Amino acid sequence: MNQKVTFFLELIENRIKNERIKKTPFNLYKPILYTLENGGKRIRPLLFLLTIDALGNKKDIDKFIDCALILEFFHNSTLIHDDIMDEAETRRNKATVYKKWGRDIAILAGDVLLLTAFKFFHKIPKNILCKILNDFIDVTIKVCEGQQLDLDYQKIKSIKIKQYYKMIRLKTAELLAFSLKFAGLLLNKELSTIKTLYKIGINLGLAFQIQDDYLDVYGNEEKFGKKIGNDIICAKKNFLYVKALSCLNEKDKFEFIKLYHDNDPSKVSKIVSIYNNINLNQLVIQELSFLKQKILKDFEILSKKYNVITLKEFCLSLMDRDK
Repeated sequence: MNQKVTFFLELIENRIKNERIKKTPFNLYKPILYTLENGGKRIRPLLFLLTIDALGNKKDIDKFIDCALILEFFHNSTLIHDDIMDEAETRRNKATVYKKWGRDIAILAGDVLLLTAFKFFHKIPKNILCKILNDFIDVTIKVCEGQQLDLDYQKIKSIKIKQYYKMIRLKTAELLAFSLKFAGLLLNKELSTIKTLYKIGINLGLAFQIQDDYLDVYGNEEKFGKKIGNDIICAKKNFLYVKALSCLNEKDKFEFIKLYHDNDPSKVSKIVSIYNNINLNQLVIQELSFLKQKILKDFEILSKKYNVITLKEFCLSLMDRDK
């Protein structure tokens, strides 16, 4: 890991450990501490701090740590709620809050984490507070909209690639994009720079989710930290499913859809076999390569004015991860 990334990660971890989380009621705050201390890649606060650094603010990074926690606390709240809806048993190689404490406590813990994120807005200068707060609220709503589309799509047999991209843009990409945009807004950068940061974040988010979809099938369960094949078990309409529909003939497509929506957990190996037969690996690689080129093009624009080397390397590493 890059030395600067390691340094920022340590700053984030130390700040989370030093945050005074209430202890009682025990059954509410224990799951919250469990979630925050249960590892995680801290991608969103890292993107934020690396962008702050790239845009030229290298000496006063400490004063931005609380703003980074807005992103991390909100993200973790969404994970808790996501696991409830998916009835997921594991995350980060440990039992989910839903599995360990039950649905009701998980709902409350997720709610409190979300609301706690708003505590850190007091660090934002008053002259831009309303703008950033409104943008953040818009993002939280978009994440909920994306999650609803994810749930809706589980109930229908077929969706188009355009529908898939709308879902993951809302559910995943908008928060990653805000993590970069947030830094530009705080540093009062020109609109063109903020727009470019946002575009990088959107394309990075799309690529990140496609890679996540791929790892759900082809990842190492121990590294990935979640049960392999869970998207198939839940009949989620991910990238592999949508692409498979476009590759199969009508007869095979009918059988594939029927199998995918079967409630038998043994269907996972059969679905993976179909994916292998139509060489979906290559389609994933092609799509990621396309998104990577768009990201590199926007970084080239930023590099004319800012030192974005570390930020760019970190973004590209997220597209090539195995967990």
